[in-house]
Amino acid sequence: MNNVKTRYLFVFLLSALGIFLMSRPEEKLVGQAIISLSLLLLFPELYIWSLIFALGGYPLREISIEEDFCMETRKHETCIYIGFELFDVRHNVNDLSEKRFWFYTQSFINTIITGNNTYFVVVDRGRYFIVTRMCTNRFDALPEKIKREVYRLKRSFERHGLSFRPMSGSEVYRILRPDFLEKAKRNKFREFFLAILGSILFFKTPVLFPVSSALLLASFPGNLHGYRWKNSVELYTLDSIQSFYSYPSIFDIFSRAQLIYSISDKIFLLLRLRPGPLHVEHEIDSRAYRDYELGTALDKLSVIHSSAKFFAASRRRWERRESLYLVSGLLAATQNEVKILKTVGFIFKKSLLPLGVLE
Repeated sequence: MNNVKTRYLFVFLLSALGIFLMSRPEEKLVGQAIISLSLLLLFPELYIWSLIFALGGYPLREISIEEDFCMETRKHETCIYIGFELFDVRHNVNDLSEKRFWFYTQSFINTIITGNNTYFVVVDRGRYFIVTRMCTNRFDALPEKIKREVYRLKRSFERHGLSFRPMSGSEVYRILRPDFLEKAKRNKFREFFLAILGSILFFKTPVLFPVSSALLLASFPGNLHGYRWKNSVELYTLDSIQSFYSYPSIFDIFSRAQLIYSISDKIFLLLRLRPGPLHVEHEIDSRAYRDYELGTALDKLSVIHSSAKFFAASRRRWERRESLYLVSGLLAATQNEVKILKTVGFIFKKSLLPLGVLE
């Protein structure tokens, strides 16, 4: 929403600067490069596909394994992954009433997923894990940040009657890079080929600015490595959560949880969650009122129906005090299990780039 608007504004400003520089013969090449990069922001898939060719698989950053955590170096920050396995609970979904289950899960989620960290909730064929990713541009601040997060998570687990154990760095790595993934070998010839092809297109075919830029950038992949999944595994990505646009009763939520629990020993499900920013929450309310006003003014039932869906989401936030989370997901399962998850509102679809959730 706001991020998309910012990106379009940035592309417009870069393009304007590039056009201005191209009008000056001595700076034509610089202007061409700026326009190329700005257009590439509108079509980032070109860069991803170029990287996939260069690396032989989906590009993911290298993760180093330490004794109690995993570490990842990004452009301007360092990220630490710590994990816990949850292997017993005092009361599971079959032991609680609908109302108690509702309050229990609401309390658990709201105390676990907080702040600016990213959380990976993982179901791996009957085993349950929570992995936290903490990032900072101050490396010296990481030890204290890890200590606070571990203490907070342990207190929350104990408060909700969960038995747990901290995971080693190698165990965390196996969650982030599951056993159905294979690391591709780096191929210098492919990178050299992309560099040559990108250079030729850049100088000889100006109309293909975004393509040539994608090829040139992909020829220098840095610490990225390609990953492929085994042919015997069917992978799906989370397309949407339809229940977000409804106001289900507590009984509906409870029955859906029971259904998911019944297939949890057969699937690999990874959900990446972050607390939703405030502007996204406000956008839900604005969308509800905007669609309603537009639908009534134009007498369009489809737009009024859209507003009703967003009003339902807004009611859950204001009346039930439900928190908003940004969610993406990866699923390894059969088509039958995908259909079961669809009945509870989780829509998973085949994707050509399913591993983006692991970024």
